[in-house]
Amino acid sequence: MLKDKMADMRMSSYFDHLSTLLTLCALATGCVATIHTDQHVIGWLGENVNLPCKFTYPDVLALYWTNSSGGGKATYFQEKPHNFDGRFNLNDDFSIDIRNLSVSDEGRYQCRLELQSGTSYINHTELTIYASPSMPQIEQCVHGSTGNKSQRFCIVETSNTYPFNMNCRVTGFRPNVTLEWTSSGIVKQPLGHPFQRTLPNGTAEREVTISVTAKLDEVQNYTCTVRGEATNRTDWSTTVTVLVPPVPTVPDNELPVGGKVVIAIFVILVIICIVLVATCVIMLGLRRKKKLHPKGEAILSHVPFLRTLFLPEPEPNPEAVKLEHRREELSSLREKLRDYTFEPPEGCSVKSAHIGLFGEMSAGKSSFLNSLEFAFTGQFKQSQVIGGMESGGGKTISRTLLTVTGSISLFDNRGMNDFQPSNLTEILAQLRGERGPDIEEIVRSEDEEIHCGVFVFRISDFNRRPGIEFIGAFAKELRKYNGYPPMIVITHAASLDDEEREDIKTELGVHDVHENVWFFRKLHKR
Repeated sequence: MLKDKMADMRMSSYFDHLSTLLTLCALATGCVATIHTDQHVIGWLGENVNLPCKFTYPDVLALYWTNSSGGGKATYFQEKPHNFDGRFNLNDDFSIDIRNLSVSDEGRYQCRLELQSGTSYINHTELTIYASPSMPQIEQCVHGSTGNKSQRFCIVETSNTYPFNMNCRVTGFRPNVTLEWTSSGIVKQPLGHPFQRTLPNGTAEREVTISVTAKLDEVQNYTCTVRGEATNRTDWSTTVTVLVPPVPTVPDNELPVGGKVVIAIFVILVIICIVLVATCVIMLGLRRKKKLHPKGEAILSHVPFLRTLFLPEPEPNPEAVKLEHRREELSSLREKLRDYTFEPPEGCSVKSAHIGLFGEMSAGKSSFLNSLEFAFTGQFKQSQVIGGMESGGGKTISRTLLTVTGSISLFDNRGMNDFQPSNLTEILAQLRGERGPDIEEIVRSEDEEIHCGVFVFRISDFNRRPGIEFIGAFAKELRKYNGYPPMIVITHAASLDDEEREDIKTELGVHDVHENVWFFRKLHKR
């Protein structure tokens, strides 16, 4: 009997200690799981979301909503609600609304309840922000609607069967998505790595490029598809139809429209000439009789044949004289280049200065090289495909040599897929004269070594920052190698105003190459 009584006393003491411990827990940190919240909630960028906090206690003293950074968003104290942020609103059921969601709203939100009795309870919700991407945008065509919000189409017409690039871009998504090109159900291999960057609002932008060759009498369809959690696991796609329009034909016994137009223009010109000759004859007759009006004298002075016969030789046009002097000056500069003699360093067997062209594919290296060749020889030279190397670059598949003079040689190197730092290794190998598909097995040759580097850059909003950083690294390595900075050629610069050009030179000036920057509006193409 005594043992049973002592056991009851020990059990009572145990429960007293447990009650005290639970009370301290509630007062100090708040006990979990007696109020209910959604453990994980997904909100969409720019929209609203509701985070519930449910309980059955009537004697509420206070309630606090905070985020993971500890900042208060809304409170309820002694029956008075208060919102600390205009986008946050505490409801009558103690849930909280967040309006116009941004990426910075993502994180853990905590609901803390305090009762009149002094007991407190805590639970939390993890909020994840998603953002829907744009429909796939194709740069080469104007998009049309199919009546389906998740599908679009466009048509690309080309007048030849030369390969060209098609770019597909989606913007404003979160989290990451998959972006790919397909044709007839087969995934197309992209050119280089897909380009992706983070936008200022915390979402992302992604772009993937493929090479396309149009075919005569055949319609080809290419589909760019984006999918992922940001699209609710559904496919959003744009289909591009590539075709070469057929050449219209006309019956043998019928004159084509173009021929009719030419004949009509010819007849009109003949009539105009007859009227002009008759007018001039009449005016000359009046002039001989000294009855021609002064305005008639002015008209005769603008007719070269009549001016030579009947009017004194006019004074030479100053602008024409200036233009002729400029042509003579340019001719003299060409002669100086042709007369230039390369003086190699002691012990070097190379007989000409080697100028190397580098840059991203489709930047305009080949066009720049063709323009130089045309200036000196009046002929073009097309780069050739050798050794099965059929990837990378625009049209320059192999290293192309242009011998400008006996002392000046230009090397057009293969274009890069992108501005990844790994491409710098290939460029340095080409500077040293180590060319070929397998750099490790190529022996350095003075005949292939580059003495002066020229980087051709087609600038855009997407490649401006990585391109300038890559040029800086290239300039640093070039100075280490030969002590000189590279020349920077900015192609397709017709759309850049003076302020934008100065901004580009300022950014390049960080790498000490701003004095060697040249802008070309349009390169000569065959």
